[in-house]
Amino acid sequence: MKSPDSPRKTLKQKVMPGNVLHIPNIQDEAGVEGLKAIERYKLRSLMVLDPGDSSILPVNVQEETVEMLHIYDELNVPHLSAENIFFLDVSEGERLSTAVLRNKQAVEQFLKYVPGVDLFVPFIHSTDSDTIAESLGLHIQMNAASSEIVNDKGLSQQELRRVGVDTPLGRVVHNLDEAMVFCDELTKAGYKEVMFKITRSASGMGVFQIPFDEVPKYMEKYKEEVEARGVLLDGFIPGKMASPNIQYNIGDSESDDHFISCSDQILDNGVHLGNINDSDLYFGNDAARENVRKTRNWARQRGYRGIVGIDLYITEDGRPYYMETNARFNGSTPAALLADKLHGSTIHVPWGAQNNIGLPKGTTVNDFLAALDRDKLLYSPDSKLGVLPTNTSAIRTHAKAMVAVFAKTAEEVREVLATLDSYKSSSVA
Repeated sequence: MKSPDSPRKTLKQKVMPGNVLHIPNIQDEAGVEGLKAIERYKLRSLMVLDPGDSSILPVNVQEETVEMLHIYDELNVPHLSAENIFFLDVSEGERLSTAVLRNKQAVEQFLKYVPGVDLFVPFIHSTDSDTIAESLGLHIQMNAASSEIVNDKGLSQQELRRVGVDTPLGRVVHNLDEAMVFCDELTKAGYKEVMFKITRSASGMGVFQIPFDEVPKYMEKYKEEVEARGVLLDGFIPGKMASPNIQYNIGDSESDDHFISCSDQILDNGVHLGNINDSDLYFGNDAARENVRKTRNWARQRGYRGIVGIDLYITEDGRPYYMETNARFNGSTPAALLADKLHGSTIHVPWGAQNNIGLPKGTTVNDFLAALDRDKLLYSPDSKLGVLPTNTSAIRTHAKAMVAVFAKTAEEVREVLATLDSYKSSSVA
């Protein structure tokens, strides 16, 4: 029997038990490979880790990593130990996971000097992450094949529709003729516009709401993707009330699943900017819960284990439609796990995440922190409220910051996010 004095297990410790080795292999995500900006987002998942956990990072983010650890020390936020981070020389254009395999002996030496690793957790499961786990003799929750199936927008929609999950009318097309035939079907079904989606897009990149007459242009623009995998065309459903992201950690059975969070997505022309905690969108909607339950069981049956984000589209009359699953760390995962770590819940504390804060060119990390302090927004260790940076590594290179926001009310979260949005057109120095 657990002692009354035993510390509470955080969500992070439940979904990533033991001492974790984490590799933010974000570029293994097919939908974002090749985008230079994404390279600077590797620190996004780092700060949810515990002192006994470990990570491998490219040496080109070492300075920013040390800077982030110092910020968390100053703000009294628990984090992994600097001694448990291995900075690896990664060639230009090389994936982090490929570099880990290329430097296997050096990684093995690193693992000898960190606390015993119980679980290997990549940002996204890939064939390289499978190979890393096998070659280093590390336990991993699942394999890349299952992750790829669950992440495939066209396949997941098709299979979930068969088990009774509400989806828009959609189809994967492989050439312009197929696309125009399906657009005609959508028109006859009453749809006015179409969602053009690369089947493994991420963070809103590769997702476009367009009129039917622009489909040929987009088919040509993404010709390589069309020929390689096909693209998903969805009938666009008007009258949106919300676009919630529901996160779970999928276990071996429904009773083993851990609810992580439900947050409404902040979208700008299809681009994902962030999330605001709103659990009522899930717990207050029986149809949404049933859609999510069926989706989790489908992903489990397909062999998936670990963190998954299920994106829904809820219309003004409360009807939920399945949009996609993201079988990996989601954009709101760091903020949700930090909310639980700091406040003991992802449901009862108002929180938000902003992953695309635009800043004036030339802004430094200190400028950004000073602006937060000036505006009385910087996270306070005493109240545990305010703006907590989750990634500063893109500030110098791309004038972008990522943060978690904690406040007393949901309205205060929105007010803070509105202030942060104004930073891109004002001086933060």
